[in-house]
Amino acid sequence: MVTVVIATIHLIVVNWGGEEVARVEVRPCDTVLVGQRQIEEQLGVAPHKQRLVCGEQLLEEGVVWGDYGLSDWASVQLTIVDEVRVL
Repeated sequence: MVTVVIATIHLIVVNWGGEEVARVEVRPCDTVLVGQRQIEEQLGVAPHKQRLVCGEQLLEEGVVWGDYGLSDWASVQLTIVDEVRVL
């Protein structure tokens, strides 16, 4: 018998005012983009408009969650970036 365990990181996404805006669950081997897409599904905010920070560290789209050494429950701050309009 083989037992497969997939560990997950539970994220509480808060805005800069400290208000909870979403909860997402990601695998440590997934990239940050996977979490951004889950936030997009829940909040309707496209990944290119999201800026995610855990502690003082900016989370980058191409990096896997496990590389940040996040604990089981991590609080991630979300800033929605305005689109730059070229006139």
